[in-house]
Amino acid sequence: NPGLSPSTVTFKAKSILAVYDNSSGGLVQFATLNLGVSYPIIKQNGDWYVIDIAGRLGHVYKPATVLRDFVASDKYFTTTEKVIIYDNSSGGLKSVGYLDKGQTYMRVSDYGDWHKIKYGNESGFVWKESTEPTIENPIRNQNPGHSNTFMTFKTKSIVGVFDNSSGELVQFAALDKDVKYPIISEKGDWFIIDIAGRLGHVYKPATAFGLKGKTIVVDAGHGGKDSGTVGTTYRVYEKNVNLETSKLLADYLRKAGANVVMTRSTDVFIELRDRVTVSHAAKADAFVSVHSNSSPGSPNTRGIETFYYNTVKDKALADNVQRQLLAHTGLKNRSVKFGNLHVLRENKNPSILIELGFLTNSTEEKLLGSYSFQNTAATAIYKGLENYFYAAN
Repeated sequence: NPGLSPSTVTFKAKSILAVYDNSSGGLVQFATLNLGVSYPIIKQNGDWYVIDIAGRLGHVYKPATVLRDFVASDKYFTTTEKVIIYDNSSGGLKSVGYLDKGQTYMRVSDYGDWHKIKYGNESGFVWKESTEPTIENPIRNQNPGHSNTFMTFKTKSIVGVFDNSSGELVQFAALDKDVKYPIISEKGDWFIIDIAGRLGHVYKPATAFGLKGKTIVVDAGHGGKDSGTVGTTYRVYEKNVNLETSKLLADYLRKAGANVVMTRSTDVFIELRDRVTVSHAAKADAFVSVHSNSSPGSPNTRGIETFYYNTVKDKALADNVQRQLLAHTGLKNRSVKFGNLHVLRENKNPSILIELGFLTNSTEEKLLGSYSFQNTAATAIYKGLENYFYAAN
């Protein structure tokens, strides 16, 4: 042994196990290990483990051994067969793709009988039984720290994820059909993504876009001399809530690759007809009007509602946005409703008007006036728009 050190991974001999010298090009036995003996591994060569015994490098036959179980400190695992990736974010296991056989991946942590891995912006789970501890880290395409952007794609079918670190495309994972995934960057006909800590290439034509390239008009309701509703407890002005939420929404949409036009980005008054004119001039793929609600004399009235005018043109957009608003804010569902409102009725483009909550309800007024809620609402609307366009593709 010229100085190679053992790893932290050990095997256990299933029976009396021969140890061979391979320095002459042929296997010559020079030692044995007794049944049940645990021994540290230096590295693996095909079906053989290389170990140090009495200062000499020896080869032991891998099928005659059992590797130790995973421990919490293990950072990597190697797949012994194709392994399914499961998403658990909905509370139940859902297959979202797989990892290829014979590849090494990074672990986020132990999770009982599962490996927890990085999967998009969430976590994925891989069954340990089809993996083994990794003796050394052979990953060449390990992500050095690139972060996901707000841009995403959705797979049209099962899509391969390829390692290009060797100069050739080698598949190491796949995403199931209809999986939405965040993008780090683009390179020609390929998206670069992170999956289990590895940089992968996904072929663009096998995917569909959500918001990228779409034109969205964001309409902050009221403004200037038109304050809209003024809160009854904290004096929160509707025009301010609408504008701050709209600016946050516009920022998220731009980061997701959309072209954003705002009817107003400052505290100015805009006529209703001019808001519609902006939508038509921009040839908007969607028009979103952001408002806050009121119910004078009924301080207990609360919740979120989204209005549409044309069932065919607008309702799917309203449904997607309302669904995300409820999921993100947890406020009462006042449902999706028909609304004979000028910015919807006169609009040729898909359009909705959102009432985020009631400024006449002291609890919701306090929420609506906070950056935290405005940011949450903006995130929800952005997610609803993204889902709407994916469904339309």
